[in-house]
Amino acid sequence: WDKVGPFGTYPTVWASQGGGPGSTLGVLVRIDASTGKVLGEIGGNGCEVSDMAFSGDYACTEAPATNSAGTYNAKVSVRRVDGSEIWHVTLTTDDGLVYSPDLAPDEAHVSVGINAATEVVARTASRIKIGFYPGGWLDSSTLIGGLVDPLNPNPNLAYVRLSAPGTVISLGFPGLFVGTVQT
Repeated sequence: WDKVGPFGTYPTVWASQGGGPGSTLGVLVRIDASTGKVLGEIGGNGCEVSDMAFSGDYACTEAPATNSAGTYNAKVSVRRVDGSEIWHVTLTTDDGLVYSPDLAPDEAHVSVGINAATEVVARTASRIKIGFYPGGWLDSSTLIGGLVDPLNPNPNLAYVRLSAPGTVISLGFPGLFVGTVQT
């Protein structure tokens, strides 16, 4: 649920290749609260939604395009509930991989996978590399997720503050970040 109402996925993908179950695999849709029926897709028109703020605004990516230098331009867009764009940034990558933008609660930043790393991209187009792959935002300046450890299928939870993006702080126990609780 967000301020607009319930949402889900349809069709739903129950797990990814090589990964476990997920809550946002598939096409994000609005759901009618009283009937449970799908009202319509969130995003669409070539913009693949991966995360939504509590306001109902969302972050999405568009398919990358090759530029004249032989690299790729990929657009990350933050949009309102009605689909109109709030802001976007075009990221240039070597391999076209820009994935899973997670929208900060203040909607001024997204954490996004770029090539084989993770960066936080601001509305101003500034970019900060961070030392792990986050699962989401605790607040608008703190990311949380699992430590990257190829030898451990159940790594410890950790967090990174934007004020110290190179410092990954382990919580000392394995787990999975599901989301924050809104009042």
